[in-house]
Amino acid sequence: LAEGRYGSVVYMAGLSGAPKGSGGGGGIVSAERPGPADDGPAVSGSLPWRQVLTNRCFYALLVAHTTFGIGYAVFIAWLPTFYAQAYHVDLKSSSWLSILPFAAMAIGTNASGWAADWAINARVMTPTKTRKTLQSIGNLGPAACLLMLSMMAPRNGAPAATHGGIGGEADGAHASTLVGAVCLLSFGLFTLGMQAAGFASTHTDISTRYASALFGITNAGSSIGGMLFVFLVGVILDVYGSWSLVFQLVAGCNLFSAILFITCGTSEPQFE
Repeated sequence: LAEGRYGSVVYMAGLSGAPKGSGGGGGIVSAERPGPADDGPAVSGSLPWRQVLTNRCFYALLVAHTTFGIGYAVFIAWLPTFYAQAYHVDLKSSSWLSILPFAAMAIGTNASGWAADWAINARVMTPTKTRKTLQSIGNLGPAACLLMLSMMAPRNGAPAATHGGIGGEADGAHASTLVGAVCLLSFGLFTLGMQAAGFASTHTDISTRYASALFGITNAGSSIGGMLFVFLVGVILDVYGSWSLVFQLVAGCNLFSAILFITCGTSEPQFE
């Protein structure tokens, strides 16, 4: 509930305070090409399905959105459990620690829009290069942080550090490792938020008329991927007891998404 209220506040602030630029995609479209004058948003039944299903950019968006959903769902569902199992943090403390990465993600999400506005309006980069740059940051940042975290994570259910006496050397190492994990997760989700001006704004770039329908399709992939990965994480922990494997799998998905978006993504009109 708290996250929903916070999201509503951020959304309304963005509507009222964002410049009439192109970080969100709409400004770019109006600046580069006129949108349909009379046609409203298309329903799914009117989609040019053959063009969509044979379009490379569509699959780049589908994979990117699904990968985003996987990372987001795994973090929001399993982060408190990770803190508890890896660092023996109680539920109350793990809840507070879990908020920090998502607060960083909210900052990254808003920062990406402003960065895209500046890059495109100042003609520093083309819309396509802007989208690819921010999407690459949004994929490679989390991947790097997760791979580093996988080297710190416990294996086979073993704790990341052993408690010693109060103020002892083991406690100091334990606290230091926990702080490092929180910092990596926070920076990883900060960069994950950059995808808001990457793939998430590309739907409007490639088709003003079909943007909502296209986003609905890729969002379905995101929801399904996130749901399946949340279940898969439970299976991995039950069978292997390895958080490292969990982080490596999510990192691998991000690396694949980055490669596909760089090679197949575009902001050029596709379905107008």
